[in-house]
Amino acid sequence: MLDVWDLPDGEFILVEVDHWGNPMGWEGKTLLNAIGSLVRRHQCAPINFLSWKDMPKDYITDMVELIQSKFRFVPELTEQTKKILIDDMSLKWRQFKYELKSKGYDESKTKEEMNAHIPDPRVDPSQYRDLVHYWCFEKGQKISNINKRNRSKYEDLHCMGTNNLPRWIHEMTTKAKGVQPSRAEIYIDTRTRKDESIVTEKDAISLIALWCESNGIELPKRQGNCRTKKCGGSSLSEDAATALIKLLCEGTPTGKKDAATAIFNLSIYQGNKARVVKAGIVAQPIQFFKDAGGGMVDEALAIMAILASHHKGRVAIGQAKPIHILVEVIRTGSPRNRENVAAVLWSLCTGDPLQLKLAKEHGAEAALQELSENGTDRAKIKA
Repeated sequence: MLDVWDLPDGEFILVEVDHWGNPMGWEGKTLLNAIGSLVRRHQCAPINFLSWKDMPKDYITDMVELIQSKFRFVPELTEQTKKILIDDMSLKWRQFKYELKSKGYDESKTKEEMNAHIPDPRVDPSQYRDLVHYWCFEKGQKISNINKRNRSKYEDLHCMGTNNLPRWIHEMTTKAKGVQPSRAEIYIDTRTRKDESIVTEKDAISLIALWCESNGIELPKRQGNCRTKKCGGSSLSEDAATALIKLLCEGTPTGKKDAATAIFNLSIYQGNKARVVKAGIVAQPIQFFKDAGGGMVDEALAIMAILASHHKGRVAIGQAKPIHILVEVIRTGSPRNRENVAAVLWSLCTGDPLQLKLAKEHGAEAALQELSENGTDRAKIKA
């Protein structure tokens, strides 16, 4: 970040802000990174103030002026954007103090021992001594314990990393060629990892209502009182499973894919497999196989592969008589789909003479032999 603060006088970085005043683009990211380096300077934002509220306004004003000396804003810097920048200063200052404590605090050591090992060269020794004293002080420990308890209760996790929400939304809008994402789409995108898994099972449950809302589907009303029944957690209610399957059948193309992702992730939990099978999930993937042009074959096979590992799932899949379709996918499908089909066939045919006979009649043996020779490494093992 030295290249920003070492820019010659008169040179600056141009930052575009959205209509809410949030910095956008890589320039906006550079600005926020610069704020992070600024609040770590002991002469700019001393760490021996207990709270950001105690930070003298002169320090904050000086930092804003430093930012303005290296960055220009389009449109011009407004009070709203200033507030956003100051809020980011507060966040990064508190994060810095947290990092210092995680590296420097050791309850088995004395204050003098901790003072002798400052974990960051940018920290002023006298300020650090005050900070260590606060960590060891009874009031400081009490507040720390309260914060830990509160943090442990926080379950609405995201996977945005260092990105902030406005920039994330901006990137989503850019990818969609200017179309603003809905509230549901934003929530889904910020809770879904790159491998398409959902951050927590509770997030997956929460997505159900948002997907249904965004696609105009009404959630079935829960019977009874949640105060007297166990609600939430990793268990999927029958009502929620029914709503998800309805969304999978009737939703928009995006809604269908999102519902499929939720069903897959929720079905990782063994108890949910039987619930989605009971709700009638198996029929829809079979329909997706028949309508290959609908773009849902990949999702359908992933769901079928995970449900086939459960007894009720195998029975329901077998009753749908999908063998001939599955064999055709092995012959013509994508590498990932061929791999999933091999897993489904193995689950269906193991210990079931009828399914094994049907598979042989439809040429599964030759198709699997070819897959074992030319498929992916995992597909070869499954074949």
